[in-house]
Amino acid sequence: MLRVLALACVCLSSTAAFGQTSQEQLERLEEFQRNFGELNETRDRMSEIAEQATPEVLTTGPTTCGASEQFGAVPSVVSEQWYVPSLPSISRADRRSAEQALDRISDHSWSTMPPRDLILEIRDVVSREAVEAIAQTDPRAQALLAMHYMGERDVANIDVERACYWAYRSASADFPRGHVAYGTLLFRGYGARPLASVAAAHFERAADQGNAQAQIRLAFAHATGRGVERDYARAHGLFQMAREAGDTTAGAHLSQLYRLGLGVNQNYAQARRLAEESAAEGAAFAFTQMSTFYLEGLGVPRNVDTGIEYLRRAAAQNEPRALSALAYQYETGAILPRDLAQTVAYYQRAAELQDAYAQANLALLYLNGEGVARDLDRAYRLNLMAAFQDHPLGTNNLGAFYENGTGVRRDIGVAFWLYVRADVLGYPGARANIDRLAGR
Repeated sequence: MLRVLALACVCLSSTAAFGQTSQEQLERLEEFQRNFGELNETRDRMSEIAEQATPEVLTTGPTTCGASEQFGAVPSVVSEQWYVPSLPSISRADRRSAEQALDRISDHSWSTMPPRDLILEIRDVVSREAVEAIAQTDPRAQALLAMHYMGERDVANIDVERACYWAYRSASADFPRGHVAYGTLLFRGYGARPLASVAAAHFERAADQGNAQAQIRLAFAHATGRGVERDYARAHGLFQMAREAGDTTAGAHLSQLYRLGLGVNQNYAQARRLAEESAAEGAAFAFTQMSTFYLEGLGVPRNVDTGIEYLRRAAAQNEPRALSALAYQYETGAILPRDLAQTVAYYQRAAELQDAYAQANLALLYLNGEGVARDLDRAYRLNLMAAFQDHPLGTNNLGAFYENGTGVRRDIGVAFWLYVRADVLGYPGARANIDRLAGR
């Protein structure tokens, strides 16, 4: 039976990701690795499984950039010509207009502006066709097209092959926002599995060039230990650098460190001040952070109406954690009226943006046929996507699929490895699953 991870508020879903693995859990994993020599072989088999069943972003089409585990390698979307861009025919005047629109975006904006704002910066000035026409030779246009097809402004625009193609082209020209876009695609799991170490290398390259958005993403990698060593001090330093460079979202990330006491002394007042400053500048993630303070009464009187309003403001900008938070509230009925249709809609939007929490919980809805028609294949694929982002619930529940042979070939070895991994990630029911399979 699948065990559901209960959270007091999904606004804290990233808390687990920022949390530290205990020494006891690490020792337990080492013990299992000594006693079960087949674990490494099983991990290789999991990679093969992922490649054979490439995860889909719901109904948005192929989701693989085809990247290898080497920084700078040419992805299959380019080398195998999965996508060949069209060459829109535009007038010389329209071409010049598009070039001038890009010229008006300052270096500071390229460094600090969130993708959504960069897209909006030129949306009413120049057509997408004009941007595509000049993108053959302009890495700035290539980066903008990548952001557009990543669904950064509207998830309806997601086209993974185009996003991967243009992001790689821009990164190959060593344009910082190209590195950020391509690294983000790999980090979110648009390959057969997330290539976090390669993503981090792209972030580091752009961060070394002073790009604040890259500094934020590299900081997040250090805070979560994905692709690089977990290092809260390094994360704090990178967030601070991005904030000093004028990035509006950096303060919200620093707020989270102070709220959770990660690498710094826990300080709700400092956390709320940083979140408020970032929210005043319109940063979507800051609205999500502010919702946590009011929904949980951290340093302020609890006010659920204000908390939900902050969530809605963040969700309007497609902030994935806010989308998941609203889905959770509609699912539980603790604050908002229970509404499974709204639950599915919000989880689906967040899952399309590669939010692992949403993927794992949407998988449960498909598994149980709650709010949607029962679909074991979709439930399996969503859990697979969540597990490869190291989400505890998704990892554990994927193990249950293999233990029980639910929609897949039964494989106790794969199930055991996944339960061990879920235990290390902090899933509370994983140890009982491990003991059961080990006959303890």
